[in-house]
Amino acid sequence: MGNLEEAGQNTPHDLGAASGDSLDDANWLNYLGNQLFIRYKRTEAISDLEKSIRVARRALFVTPEDDPEYIGLLYRLRIQLGWRYHEVGEIDDSEETIRIIRLAIDKVSTRDIADLEEAIQATRRAIHEISHENPIYEIPRGSPIYFNWLYALADQLDDKYDITKALPDLQETIKFTLQAISKTPREHSAYGEGLHSLGIRFLTRYLRTKELDDVEEGIDFMQEAISSTPEDDPQRAKRLRTLAILLGHRYDKEMDATDLEEAVRLLRLATDASAEHDLEYAGLLNDLSKGLRALFVRAGNMEDLEGAIQASRQAVNMGPEDHSERATWLNHLGRCLHARATKTEDISHVDEAIQAVRQAIDLAPEDFPDLPKWLHDLGKGLRLRYLRTNALEDIREAIDVLRQASKSFPSEDISYIEFLNNLGMSLSERGLRTGTVSDLNETIQVLQQALESTPETNSDHPVLLSNLADVLYERYVQTEAMVDLEGYIQLTQRALNVVPDHSPERPRWLNRVGVGLGDRYQRTRLAADLDMAIEFIRQAVDTSQEDYLLRGEWLNNLAVRLGNRYSINGDITDLEEAIKASQEAISTTPEDHPNYSRWLNNLGNRMLDRYLYDGAVADLDKSIDLRRQAIDITPKDHPDSGGLLMNYVDALMTKLSLESNVDDTVKMISNCESVLRQSSFYIDDRIRAGDRLLDLYSMIEKWDRAQHRLRQAVGLASDTAAVAMHANEPPLTALNFLENGRGVLATSLEDMRIDIVELQEKYPDLAEQFIALRDELEKPPSRVNSSTKQQDTKSQDARSSWRAEATQRHDTGDKLNQLIMEIRKRAGFEQFLLPPSESDIHAAASQGPIVVVNVSKHRCDAIIVESQRIRSLRLKGLERDDIEEKSRRGSPGTPEVLEWLWDYIAGPILEALTFTQPPPDNDWPHIWWIPTGPLSKFPLHAAGRHEESSGDTVLDRVMSSYSPSIKAIINGRRRSDQVTAHMGSSLLVSMERTPGYSNLPYATDEIEMLHDLQQSLALNPLEPGRRYQDIRSHLAGCRIFHFAGHGLSHPDDPSKSELLVEDRNTSPLTVATLLEMNLHQNPPFLAYLSACGTGRIRDESFVDESIHLISAFQLAGFRHVVGTLWEVNDEICVDMARLTYEGIRDGGMTDDSVCRGLHRASRERRDVWLISSAIRGGKPKPEAGQLPAGDGAVTGEVDERGDRMGRDITLDERAEAHWIPYVHFGV
Repeated sequence: MGNLEEAGQNTPHDLGAASGDSLDDANWLNYLGNQLFIRYKRTEAISDLEKSIRVARRALFVTPEDDPEYIGLLYRLRIQLGWRYHEVGEIDDSEETIRIIRLAIDKVSTRDIADLEEAIQATRRAIHEISHENPIYEIPRGSPIYFNWLYALADQLDDKYDITKALPDLQETIKFTLQAISKTPREHSAYGEGLHSLGIRFLTRYLRTKELDDVEEGIDFMQEAISSTPEDDPQRAKRLRTLAILLGHRYDKEMDATDLEEAVRLLRLATDASAEHDLEYAGLLNDLSKGLRALFVRAGNMEDLEGAIQASRQAVNMGPEDHSERATWLNHLGRCLHARATKTEDISHVDEAIQAVRQAIDLAPEDFPDLPKWLHDLGKGLRLRYLRTNALEDIREAIDVLRQASKSFPSEDISYIEFLNNLGMSLSERGLRTGTVSDLNETIQVLQQALESTPETNSDHPVLLSNLADVLYERYVQTEAMVDLEGYIQLTQRALNVVPDHSPERPRWLNRVGVGLGDRYQRTRLAADLDMAIEFIRQAVDTSQEDYLLRGEWLNNLAVRLGNRYSINGDITDLEEAIKASQEAISTTPEDHPNYSRWLNNLGNRMLDRYLYDGAVADLDKSIDLRRQAIDITPKDHPDSGGLLMNYVDALMTKLSLESNVDDTVKMISNCESVLRQSSFYIDDRIRAGDRLLDLYSMIEKWDRAQHRLRQAVGLASDTAAVAMHANEPPLTALNFLENGRGVLATSLEDMRIDIVELQEKYPDLAEQFIALRDELEKPPSRVNSSTKQQDTKSQDARSSWRAEATQRHDTGDKLNQLIMEIRKRAGFEQFLLPPSESDIHAAASQGPIVVVNVSKHRCDAIIVESQRIRSLRLKGLERDDIEEKSRRGSPGTPEVLEWLWDYIAGPILEALTFTQPPPDNDWPHIWWIPTGPLSKFPLHAAGRHEESSGDTVLDRVMSSYSPSIKAIINGRRRSDQVTAHMGSSLLVSMERTPGYSNLPYATDEIEMLHDLQQSLALNPLEPGRRYQDIRSHLAGCRIFHFAGHGLSHPDDPSKSELLVEDRNTSPLTVATLLEMNLHQNPPFLAYLSACGTGRIRDESFVDESIHLISAFQLAGFRHVVGTLWEVNDEICVDMARLTYEGIRDGGMTDDSVCRGLHRASRERRDVWLISSAIRGGKPKPEAGQLPAGDGAVTGEVDERGDRMGRDITLDERAEAHWIPYVHFGV
């Protein structure tokens, strides 16, 4: 603009009479310049044109750049310079004209739509003024002025479209670009540039409208642009690249390989024509990579894919770190690497693909429009790695990133259906891995959405149909909902009907239809379904290529269904074909295949079938080995592991019918316990494990072996219940774990006794059959050496005998199961040998709440059972470690411990039950406590702050009973609750002297005191003798058994805990001997064990089993038992017994009277304790049984195991808390 400066300094002298002020008046100068230009147009005097240019320059000089007229002055000066260039051909005029146009565009270029609109209108006015419609400004044909203004207007409209995305703006952009090209000479440099711009704008409109005509026109114009561009023109590479992109889009529409191949050729030419330091070189390499990747997708040529990866790596490595497209290049590299990973077994390829996409995502801003697609790419990579490694964290992260992508993924995008499919299948894979049905539910919703959005003509439609069918099937497997199976069959048949006979996909659909029909047969037992299933699957196998990846799966399916048909018709040809198909499935399947373990297991099933057919032990051994192999290669937490373990147990059980093997029994128990413990296993498998465990425990011939297994399972039920609570499962779920996993021996024994007694009363024939079959199964099997080759006739006969015995045991087991089903059809026996139902559990709390306090290393909770609801209470601050520490100190009855029990357990529970005050009129609420684990040693009934007299104690708010389980309460109440006093007797045993132990002088006083009380209960007191047989012979006919003597808690074996009778060295009265008794036909009312530690288990391995003297009397048939948790005082025993029996008498010898009597006795003795403490002016002391040895409070002896004897503590001022250990177990 130096000429404008010159105009400011050299105002022409021939401007007439203009004054000095006029020379600075822009309006006047503009008017004068127009008049001079008009005169030039009339006279063609070049001097007038020169003068008009000088005046125009002066007008610009004196006009501020922000003046609205400034741009108009630029336009007019540009027109006048164009005319002079046309007249005299001076190149300076042309260059100045172009500079002025650019200056004008710069003055109006803005992202503000209002300013841009104003600039567009100004440009439109300029074009109008220089058009043929205005003769004053008519531009000679071929002048660059006109087409430059048209290009300028097209560019401004293009800027506007970038802001508004309004299609009319893009339409006008194309219109004025076409006009500009039509006015541009072919030899002018603007011609090629204009064609390039036009090609790009047609491409932009295609991306908006998807009209292929735009691509066609864009290709035509770009081909002309390239033909008009010299080989050495620096713009040639850009134009080659644009044409390649247009050809690529036409390929996407028409799938003509020549377009794709030509696009790649042009990109190679463009790359060769570009310098490596060119700013666009990296982007060009990325486009070349895209083309090569597309060639790979089309033809599967790995050379194309490797070329794509190489070009993409170059783009990433050569591009500047801060380049705006770097993230895009990285993501494309990730896609190329992912494509390679799908074709190779090298896991590092998957890792590298994931890493590249992660880097791209990290570089992209949060609002980046392609970010959802990149998250999709990352999700695909993680899912692929999960399928390779089975690493659960990968599929979890895949779902997380795909969910993140779903928030903004454009539904109109071409890859949206693929995205939905990947999200759905990722959810499906996690659901199958973890056994979570909610994942499968969401998968089905997502895939249905994708399928509804996809026309049947779309190539993705069969894929979606297939995936939806598969997930419906998987949900059916987990939920057994017939609607899912029917949906699966319908989808597969629908697909099969449209798949051509020659299609390579047809065998897949044949197999799927067969799978659905086979499963429907499993539910309906319609032979036609099974026959059709076999036919469809057989066709799938016969029509597939031998090396087809899925052929192993189809062979396995065929083997399964043939095995089903063999089990119906016994046709050995079906079984042999099944074995052959199963063996072929294994041989054609890689060992790292996810289903390889299933194939092994299924072949194991068929080998077991053949063993049962012809008795070949080699087949049985092979079956066991195959099932063990299946377990070894399956992840321990995989849902399938439960079923595999239980199938292995079943095979070992079959072998057990041939030979008794302790090692195999131990293996079976260990496997069942593992299945029961693992929450991710299918519930059916866990139920199988629990049922089988009961059988296995009972099969262990020696008690010590059974106890050894129970030691291994201690705490299992509590931990499982705690995990369930933590997972927000309903309290009933946790309660069922506790009921099924604790007290296994006791519950199974009592269930059998109770149910059989009732069955004998109402259906004696069924009971007789049941007992006969049960006893038959309990016989130990014959021993054989299956590895010894038997060749002589005698051996062959023995072998036949073993086979016959094995077959007989299987038949007996089947008969017993059928009989149990028949018994359950009888009124009142619907729950025969079944765990209690939810309604049974609620009914158990009809007389008062039941509180199960679960103690686990994970957390501690109270499960509160009431007649109308079951709820849980998290016991905050209570830790298993604290309980165990206090237990190790051996002081469960100190005031400090009682306060701790109140603060952390009993207090919160009673608050939750709204038992906040002592009841009026002695109307005591009744609670049944079921403590678990180490808490079983503590006196929950005595918890509280007794010395404060605040009522903050259990004893002052409720009366307490204990039970080992809810099932024990239910069973106890099923016994007759009618006590006929005149028909009953009380069995009284006093052991004042026991050889080898301290004397108990008050034991005799206690029995004498009871004589009168028993008569007031209308019972006949009997003292038959103190020997084991004397006592046992009278237990069956008594209503009350009262024992005053020594008790012994065995430190290692709770079954050897005993009441010390006179002949204990030869005939001990132990837990084991009590368990052999069955008094259920005429159940006694009460066993009062006035001895030490009758409710104690010294070996913590057995706390879950509640195996002690109290529970043994319950299992023998006693309705109520009063016992002690630890040592008791000999003299205090008399008073506690008197007060308790007086309560029973006053209560009419009802169920409620036993607990009420003991509660009254405990409160009276507690009050004496508090008064004595107040008189002494000190805090209540712990009971003497908790004082250190040598303190002077203990005078008793210690046996060879170090167990201090009960009822041998002398009374002193510190021994007045002996009311604490007394407890009631009963209904």
